[in-house]
Amino acid sequence: MPKVVISDASGLVEQAGGGLEVNTTSDLNGSVTVSAELRCSGSVFANGQTLSGHHKKIKTITSSRTLTKEDSGKLFLVGGNAGTIQFPVDTAGWHGSFFITGSVAADVILSASAATAGSVVNMFATVISGSGGVGSAGILFTSPKDIRFDQSGQSSRQFTNGAYAGSRINIDVLKANSIVIATGMMDD
Repeated sequence: MPKVVISDASGLVEQAGGGLEVNTTSDLNGSVTVSAELRCSGSVFANGQTLSGHHKKIKTITSSRTLTKEDSGKLFLVGGNAGTIQFPVDTAGWHGSFFITGSVAADVILSASAATAGSVVNMFATVISGSGGVGSAGILFTSPKDIRFDQSGQSSRQFTNGAYAGSRINIDVLKANSIVIATGMMDD
């Protein structure tokens, strides 16, 4: 079976190979069945329909790392000597969830990347402790754009190396180079 390519420039063209390639904005006004893999380089809009069956990608972080736009939407399992994890702030909509596994050997810092010249990044955060209090000795906001999982805090449920297993922070970049929202829970 030949490959079919649809584009504004060439219209409908047959090429060697197989499959369908659409290089234009298209509306599909009927039922579409995908029995293998659907790859999109842009956004998919469902017009009120439910998009289901997708899975969150998981990335393990055990050393300092600079995240990219492509890491948006992932669940990050943080352990080992994670150090500083820098997330991008230059794209509105970037989001990620950071979960402490309990095997952290030192403090972990979540830090907003450098903003565009002349911009100021402000992080607004709400962290609830497991005992119901707001804030915690185990999570510190050390600057307008940094969050530190402080290993020196004490807890009856912490691992012997001081890490708080189960503590988590969700990061959402609401306005590029400007506003970051951090929400989470300190498992104490």
